[in-house]
Amino acid sequence: MKLGLVEFLLVSGGAILGAMLRYLASGWLGTSEQRLPLATLAVNLVGSFLIGWLYGCGWLSTSEKVRLFAAVGLLGSLTTFSAFSLETFRRLETGQFGWAFAYVLLSTAGGLAAVAAGVGLGKWWR
Repeated sequence: MKLGLVEFLLVSGGAILGAMLRYLASGWLGTSEQRLPLATLAVNLVGSFLIGWLYGCGWLSTSEKVRLFAAVGLLGSLTTFSAFSLETFRRLETGQFGWAFAYVLLSTAGGLAAVAAGVGLGKWWR
């Protein structure tokens, strides 16, 4: 992996844009404190669609600059759920159903467990 100035700027530029879009979505659609966190749902679905579109167009494998700016930077800061969705889809696409299931289960159950552990540690720390 090359980590030169151009690559750094591509990822950084995309990340700034993605973070600002995430922030704007929260302003437009509400906070995560609602019963259904619409902003998070919206960015996850839009991000998943966009990373799927980039993958379907072949741009993630044929253009390193598009991959760095759009997938790593923009969509990476907008939502990491898009990467999770694409990684799961690619396993399903290649018939790796067991690995796809394991990844979904470990990611969701592990993520919830990690949040619970963090909350517990934070409350203990406080």
